[in-house]
Formats: sequence, C-alpha cells, structure tokens
Amino acid sequence: MTDESPNLFNALFKYHPRDGYTPWENFLTEAIAYILKTEPRATEAWLSLMLDRTVTLAEVDVLTQNSERTEDGKPAVFPDLKVTASLNGGKQQTVYCEHKWDSPCNPDQLRRYAKLAKSQGDSILTFVGANQMQVREARNLQPEFVQKAVCWEDIYRSFEEISNSSPMLKEFLMFMATQDLSPGAPLNIAGLRAVIQAPAVMKQLRRYADKLFTFDWSFLEGRYRKDNAPTFPCVVDRWGQIGIEFITQGWAPAIAIGFLYDPSDHKVTLMRPGDGIDLVLRISSDPKENPDYSVSNVLDTLKSGRERIAEREKSQEHRTRVLLRGEKGNGSKWTLLIAQKCLADVVVNCDSETKQLEAIYDCFKKWLTALFEDPNLEMVLKELKHFPGPINTSKNC
Repeated sequence: MTDESPNLFNALFKYHPRDGYTPWENFLTEAIAYILKTEPRATEAWLSLMLDRTVTLAEVDVLTQNSERTEDGKPAVFPDLKVTASLNGGKQQTVYCEHKWDSPCNPDQLRRYAKLAKSQGDSILTFVGANQMQVREARNLQPEFVQKAVCWEDIYRSFEEISNSSPMLKEFLMFMATQDLSPGAPLNIAGLRAVIQAPAVMKQLRRYADKLFTFDWSFLEGRYRKDNAPTFPCVVDRWGQIGIEFITQGWAPAIAIGFLYDPSDHKVTLMRPGDGIDLVLRISSDPKENPDYSVSNVLDTLKSGRERIAEREKSQEHRTRVLLRGEKGNGSKWTLLIAQKCLADVVVNCDSETKQLEAIYDCFKKWLTALFEDPNLEMVLKELKHFPGPINTSKNC
C-alpha cells in the first residue's frame, strides 16, 4: 500500500479471506503499517526498538510489500515492511522488516532481503516473529543478515509504554492481546496454591507449555526432536501433567517435561501440596519390555546424573527431588526417572511472564544437560526395547 492518505480498510480489503488462502500475516502487516503511518510516537518507539537506541522522528514513509530489486537485477522481492525515516539530526535510515505469525521463519527469504538492504546504503533488515522458535532462527543469521529480531510481544511492550495513546493505538494493542501477540500475565503463585485445577490456571499452564515448545531444545539428541510418532514432539495434557513430550520410536524412551498438577497417575506426591504445582521431568519406557533386571545400566547411569543435579543445586534453598524406578516414593514402573521441583520456588522472584518462562526453561535445561552430559546415558537408553503397541495420542495437541 503506497497511498498518501492511509486508509486501513482499503489496505486490508485485498487480503479478504478466500479458498486456500490465510491472510493473517498480511493483515497484521497492514495493521501495524497503518499505526506507523498515523501515530508518530508509535513510529519512534518502533524505530527505537529496531535500532537499539532512542530516536526522534522528523519525517517517515511506510510501504508494505513494495516491489524491490537488488542491483544484480534478479527477480523482485517483496519485504513486508519498508520504513524510510528522516531522523532529527538529519540522518536518513531505512528499515526493512519481515513479519511472521502462523508460518515458519524462512532463512533463504531473509538472505534475499538482507542482500536488498545491503544494496540500499543506510538500510538494515529486521524481523518480527510470534514465537521464540521463529525469532531464534532469524537471530541465528545475525549480524550479517538480520540486524534485529524481536517478538510481537516486544512491539506490544514498546507501544504500551506510550502515554495518552490514541483510541486507534489502544484498539491495536487490544487486538494484539486477544491474538496472543502480547505478553501474558505471570502465573499467580497464590492462585496456584488455592485451586490447582481451576480452569483459568489450566489455561495459563497450557499457554506456558505452548510457549516453552518454541524454545531451543536442540541440545537434545535428534531422535527426541523428530516426528517419531504421529504427532510428537508436541504439547500434551494427560496423566496429570501439561507439557512437552519428546517420544522416540517405540517409546524407548519418552521424555516429558512440564507442569505436574495431579500426581496420582505417576504415583508420586507433589513436593509441597500446599504450594501447588510442580515442574516435572520424566523419562519413561514400557516396563513389560524393559523389566528391572534389563535396565540396571540405565538406572546406574541415571543415578550418576542425579548426583550431578544435586551437586549443582547444593547452594540452593529448594532442591530438586529425583527418584528412579523402584525407589520409595516412585510407584510407577513406567518411570525410569522423575525429577520434581515446586513451581513456586522456580518463579518466586519473576515479575513477568517472560521472566517466569525463562526461569522454567532454565530449570528444565539444567536437569536435562546434567543427565545427558554423560554420553553413556544415550548409549544405554538406545538399548531399551520398544513398546509393541500403538502409541496412545489421546488428549494431545
């Protein structure tokens, strides 16, 4: 859209729904472009975020999906957003921005746009994604290609800080919030203690699990991260926990991480039932195919991993409880190892959803890296025998 008098409805009309076409990202692009064209303070906030410095604006031109060509004459490219700004002080700055919402990051696309930006002088390429997975892929191209990669949540925060915002900007922020493009409220620890399985709590745990799914799990072996079953890995709510299941071929083994709200199926107890939900890591396999006498090497190796977790947490006030198959307190023969820590202890000093998610992810990563630091663990886990039946995918996403 290049009209001098911005009209949001005209801009959106060309993206009306039709068979086989999902206009979400284009719709979002036109919406934020309208805000940047009509709200100077929002434009300054957006540019300040993308340029990593506070800027004041003299003049701006905003184009969406404009046809652009590099100097080598190759086919035209169409970046989502082109913002050309005259900043106070006389500097000219062009920012190209690629948006993602419901589609994955495309590194080849970003490389083409980066070549375009490089050919234009004082120009940079930036990226906005809806989740950590998209943003991480874009950041992996830095600094040669993508100079700044952020989440839509970061855009929301920068706009939310604008005082006395206009009705249109407030409407846009409300739209972002209803579409899960804004930061959510942090988990209320008092609420977790009061009613563990209240619908609002369960909905928030699912939101957290969905967001954690987009974090970086590349430190796990590839066989845990590939689709070895019809829909895994994915976010699942079953057996008393909401979280991510990484299931290898034949459930040999399965790794589940998440939020344990009902410990009865796993036949354990919550760390402190009065303080609500636990974070949990569970490694499991079929006990019929892998009876106790056949998994002694697995359990010995997991025991060494438990010692590493304990050693690294010895200065902490609240430590992780780790139980192995056959030990008192672990009543499930399916469970080779279960690690638990009270969620309240992990997020107690976190005052935002983002900080809570980072603390939770950090806890899971420390557990998993401590266990798999010993390469022998993966070797003995590969010796587990497969579950012979179909893998139950009930209540998964």
